[in-house]
Amino acid sequence: MIFLETFAMVKNISFDDYLSQQLKNHEFMAGFNAESAKLEIAVVVLKERERAGLTQRELAERAGVLQSTIARIEHGHNTSFDTMSKIAFALGKNLRLSLRELCKILRCWSNNTQNILVQFVMLC
Repeated sequence: MIFLETFAMVKNISFDDYLSQQLKNHEFMAGFNAESAKLEIAVVVLKERERAGLTQRELAERAGVLQSTIARIEHGHNTSFDTMSKIAFALGKNLRLSLRELCKILRCWSNNTQNILVQFVMLC
């Protein structure tokens, strides 16, 4: 990140302009979208857990997963649909798979990409 900001300053462009340029590269955009989706999941899980007044340990017990699993998800690590379903159920939420976002990501990925990130959204 520091390299990107330094590069942007040397070129005398803003970070937002630099990012816009980089997003024209399909592989960069795919990676950016995948990481953004994981961070969105992290924020949703954290906010919903806090809204429910639960600790990571309490949510983990309700969901039948390890506390470290909740911590990893809240720090932006990827997880399975099964685990997200357990967490959503434990929070009294529904889980929705957004295929529109998946299609957007897939169009940007090269043929060599084997990992597919599916964005999960918890609904009220």
